[in-house]
Amino acid sequence: MSEVAPGWKLRVLLAQALFSNPDILLLDEPTNNLDIDHSLLEQTLNDRDSTMIIISHDRHFLNMVCTHMADLDYGELRVYPGNYDEYMTAATQARERLLADNAKKKAQIADLQSFVSRFSATPLIASGTSRARQIDKISWKRLSLQPSEPIYPLRAG
Repeated sequence: MSEVAPGWKLRVLLAQALFSNPDILLLDEPTNNLDIDHSLLEQTLNDRDSTMIIISHDRHFLNMVCTHMADLDYGELRVYPGNYDEYMTAATQARERLLADNAKKKAQIADLQSFVSRFSATPLIASGTSRARQIDKISWKRLSLQPSEPIYPLRAG
């Protein structure tokens, strides 16, 4: 193997991994350095019944072979059913729902804080205290939206 060109070494190692029939197959950028049509690799992977973990930047390849997508972001793992395009749609919708949810919670907290500040000095202290407790509960349940990795792939201009 020492005299074999690097591109061919990769093909041999990939074939060795594919045809050894492991229970779980981990592939890191399997289409890199393959100057051949990927359809044979796609078909081979689609014919397998075992679990595969594939790391790839090739969106077409991911669309052809993946049935679920896992997104690891800030230590939280989310699994989406479907291929890459379906994952992008679902992840975008989830992010939009999170933004809308946070906006509602911020408005609710602002309303409660306004009530507490207006009535905390009056005989309705119990009501103000109750509303202050509601603010604390909302704050604990509020989801944080941290800046994330770009959800849309970069495109060369």
